[in-house]
Amino acid sequence: MYMNLKLNAIFAILRGLLFRLIYYNNVLNYRHLVGGVKFYRSSRLYVKKGSKIEIGKRVSIYQGVSIYMESASSHLSIGSNTFINRRSEIVCMNDIHIGNNCEISWDVKIMDTDYHYINNKSNTKAIYIGDNVWIGMSSLILKGVHVGNGAVIGAGSVVTRDVPPYAVVAGNPARVVKEDISWNLHKLDNHL
Repeated sequence: MYMNLKLNAIFAILRGLLFRLIYYNNVLNYRHLVGGVKFYRSSRLYVKKGSKIEIGKRVSIYQGVSIYMESASSHLSIGSNTFINRRSEIVCMNDIHIGNNCEISWDVKIMDTDYHYINNKSNTKAIYIGDNVWIGMSSLILKGVHVGNGAVIGAGSVVTRDVPPYAVVAGNPARVVKEDISWNLHKLDNHL
């Protein structure tokens, strides 16, 4: 009797490990469906069943980046030639789109929710970040923001409103400090 209980406990543990191995292996394979994606070891991906992630070609997600897919309806898309630098976080409850050729510096937080319910209504709104956007270190992009193509977000900015295309914004809250700018994605060998 005691031996059967012990064997049952061992089999339960093995079933759990096998489930985790199959589940996490599927997640890892999903992240590498499109060629050239670099997802460094210390980065973390938390996925709820039913959520969807689309990653383009030649995307780099560096050490310490955390991506949280907070609901079964979460949808995150990251365009080609984009990199997300160290210790940044993406919290996706609904929908976040990051365009092609984006540079997201270290310690950036992008959140489409604030986790608060007021009058039993969710405070979740989609975030859209266009192509060729540069987000400076320690910036915070909050729910409902649309960042236009070619925009630059200065270091430490808190973005609560839409950012026009080809503009530089900075501050808390972020405000337009320069318009009609252009910048180029510098491809360094160790980035892409």
